Amino acid sequence: MSVADTHIFPSDAEALAREFKEFTHIVSHDFRAPLRSITEFSKLLQDEQGAKMDDEGRLYLALVQESGAKLQNMLDGVLEYSRLSLSTEARSDTDSGGLVKQAAQALDTVIASRGAKITITGELPRIHAVPQHYARVFSALLDNALKFTEADKTPDIVISAQRNDNAWAFSMQDNGIGVEKEFQERIFQPFRKLYTDDVYPGIGMGLAIVKKIVEMHGGKIWVESEAGQGAVFTFTIACREG
Repeated sequence: MSVADTHIFPSDAEALAREFKEFTHIVSHDFRAPLRSITEFSKLLQDEQGAKMDDEGRLYLALVQESGAKLQNMLDGVLEYSRLSLSTEARSDTDSGGLVKQAAQALDTVIASRGAKITITGELPRIHAVPQHYARVFSALLDNALKFTEADKTPDIVISAQRNDNAWAFSMQDNGIGVEKEFQERIFQPFRKLYTDDVYPGIGMGLAIVKKIVEMHGGKIWVESEAGQGAVFTFTIACREG
């Protein structure tokens, strides 16, 4: 068989897209039904029989509810990650500085409670991107910078952008717990967590989604860090033409 024989032609690509869309529909609806039953019936059991249970029974029930909620979050993460491949949103001239401000406003409660300092160095550029996607990028990176700073330390986050030839390199620097070198690629993989939920809650999809968005726009993302010394997350995106 020649290389040409293995090409995916438009009709094949459209069929694959339809099949993938059907799959995500099944995951979104058919998988949610039994999960919803688990969470709703466990809540009903707690309301009606909780007072009659001993401590061990209540503990088991709480574990069922926690596991159901976590599975729901994982399913949401899988769907968000998968749907990016089906995205048809058009790229447009986008104010990256405005997206950073939106992300900070959405996290205003956390920022205020931690007394976090967020500094934007220089003027952030306009980029050619899907605005909703890069709103997610900045939100996820900022959320991580806040989350992974020790509770007894004031988060200090610096955001900047530098033009290198035909691309912008955005950086977000924090003073958090850092990432050991051996884990610096792993953290961008789906569901790859370095800490248990009791230490840092989450499902481990945020950076995987960020990486997918950046790569869909033709860029790259990486982290430079040492354990206990904070981290600098950098991603690139091509400059606007003209």
